[in-house]
Amino acid sequence: CLRENHKVTSVQHISDIANRNDPTHRKCKECMCNPCSKDRNNLKCTKPFKCAQLAKDMMECILPKWNPNTTTQSFNPDLTSDQITANEKAIKKNELVLFDPKIPLPSSVEEGFRVFTCPEPQSKTPAEQDPPVSVELYHPVSTDIAGTH
Repeated sequence: CLRENHKVTSVQHISDIANRNDPTHRKCKECMCNPCSKDRNNLKCTKPFKCAQLAKDMMECILPKWNPNTTTQSFNPDLTSDQITANEKAIKKNELVLFDPKIPLPSSVEEGFRVFTCPEPQSKTPAEQDPPVSVELYHPVSTDIAGTH
């Protein structure tokens, strides 16, 4: 019914059906709340409550990463103040420190680029290119044209 009558084609559609909030809704076939009445009259859904419950069940099966109703904490690579303090102590004691993934911003664009090269040339011999192989790519073609233009 969700696919055929409700025309569900995405997770968002399922989420919309699952998250209907109507204070007059009753968990029964004859529920007269606005969403159930619309489903029954406009979509020819015979059991709107069952469709809504199925949509809720389907949403529970979706992993949090893909579930639009799940709020996930955003990734924050910054060290906490306790971790920074622990790192400072570890540096003084010449111990291992926790890696700080924060990338410092350069003061200028030029400061943001580094090129690592060997100061000495790799070879004193100049680069050479092999002579091209003699292959005849083009050859004459004779064409006969009949008729006038």
